[in-house]
Amino acid sequence: MKVESWVFQNFLHGDKSAFKLLAKHCFNSLFQYAIANTKSSEISRSIIRESLNKAWQNRHLFKNLTSFERYLNDVVEEGVLAYLQEVAGDTEREEALWSRSQALGAVQPRLEKDREQEFTIKNICNDALQLQLIPKLGTTEG
Repeated sequence: MKVESWVFQNFLHGDKSAFKLLAKHCFNSLFQYAIANTKSSEISRSIIRESLNKAWQNRHLFKNLTSFERYLNDVVEEGVLAYLQEVAGDTEREEALWSRSQALGAVQPRLEKDREQEFTIKNICNDALQLQLIPKLGTTEG
């Protein structure tokens, strides 16, 4: 689809119909890039939608159609990278939580065993004190 220069000029002056034509003109190449990297149609469309919104808000920056297309390509690329970093961060957080839960799972039985042993040792000491098998602390009995 070829975009006529008047469409771009109308877009610059705030014509939403012209903007829709420009969006249609750029959509396929942007979508192919986004879907190739995100592997999600929904995420790709969302990134493109946000990029188009930014382009509309910043339309005063564009000098020609090429600058508009470059801008959209850059903003979509940034959106894809942000998404991939977020996904990587989520994966790292999940792995860290899983590792911690595994470590706690290994520690928990030891803590319970230590508590049981501590309880048993206290009982033995109390019994020994009551039977006067060991002297109380601070006494010189022996």
